[in-house]
Order: sequence, then C-alpha cells, then structure tokens
Amino acid sequence: MKTRILRRTFTLMELMLVIAVAAILMSIGAGSLFSASQGSQVRQGCVALGGKCAVARSMAASTYSYVAVLLPTDALGDIPEQYASRSAVLCKVEMINKSVEGKKQFRFVDFIEGQTWAMLPEGAIILSKVPDIGNSSIQPEFVTKNTIGIQEVDIPNDRINSNFYSWLKGKKVPAIVFSPDGQPESEEIAGVILYVANGTILDKKFNGKAEDNRSVRINPFTGRADYDY
Repeated sequence: MKTRILRRTFTLMELMLVIAVAAILMSIGAGSLFSASQGSQVRQGCVALGGKCAVARSMAASTYSYVAVLLPTDALGDIPEQYASRSAVLCKVEMINKSVEGKKQFRFVDFIEGQTWAMLPEGAIILSKVPDIGNSSIQPEFVTKNTIGIQEVDIPNDRINSNFYSWLKGKKVPAIVFSPDGQPESEEIAGVILYVANGTILDKKFNGKAEDNRSVRINPFTGRADYDY
C-alpha cells in the first residue's frame, strides 16, 4: 500500500512577504555599503594628499629650496569664500622679499620634472571651509572650520611655457609650501590643516556633503602629515 506524502506549498501572500523582507534587508545593506564607500573615498583622498606633501617635503629638504603643492581652485561652494579642488601638483617656488599683512609671498618658478598631477579619488574633494557640526550655534551652516596655513603662489604669465598649463597663467593658486628645512610655511602655530570632504564637482560647483569630512594636518615642526580618521 502506497503512502501519500502531502507537500505544503507557499501561498502567494507568503512569497510576497518573503520578497518584501528581502528587499528591506538589501536596502539596509546597500545604504551601509554606500556610506562605507564614501568614507573610503575620503580616506583615500587624505592619503593621496598626504603622499604629495611627503614628496614635497623630501624634495624641499634634499634640494634646499622652496617646494609647493599647488591646489588649483576647481569650483566654488555654497559657504562664502569656500572653494574646492580635486587636484595637486608639485612645483618650485621662490619667496618674494615682501609681505602683505605679515603673510609671506611666493612666486612660481617651474614645475618639477617627472612629477605628474595627482587626482583625488572620485567622490573626494579638498575644501577650504567645512561646516562645524560640533558647534552649538543656532545657525550652524554659518559656523565653519577653515583651512589653516595655506599660502598663495603667484604664477606670472611668462613662467608658463606649456599650453597644457596655460589656464594657470596670471593666477594666485592656493598651495602648501615647504621651506628648505622641510617644514611647512605657516603663520599658524598649528601648522597646516586641510579638509577632504565627500562630494564631486558639477558645473564648477561643489556638490556633496561638506559635513562628511576628515582633516589632514601637516606638523609645523616635522612636516609630516597626520589624518583624523
């Protein structure tokens, strides 16, 4: 005598419930993965910038000359006087024997042979100002943390011979300048502090989350880069 085995099948309602739960779990996982990816891009940007500074510091000390990490302004932000940059390149500079309001002046000499442009990872931007989320101000969007110790390098028209760099002619470009002893040129006792934030550049405007940022600090005595992540 044969025994019939009854097999219970899933109802349509049960299948829909399983699919809904799976979709919720996937959305949570995707959000966490996306946030982790954004954080990774910002960390990679900090490391890339710190790496350029390390090379500039070493070259300045070995050649006993002023070497700068140029940070050309690629876009403007929503905060007043906020600018953004995604690229960095090394060059030789000279200090002009004059100062404006106590700040040293530097002039472009030449690009360093063999050095190429360093682009931050897509999704990482150097910002001159970021919101100070920890401040208890009523209007935190107007409370900012600013970069410290950034110099300006004047690029005369006659110093640029390549058409590739012609867009820099006649500009004053933000830069991290290292002195012949390998220390950063800064009027601040804290040395140099920059911020790498999550975002992109769209139509010459910063587009992203400035509050999602990490700092890169150049020690005023050793010239070494430290990160807050």
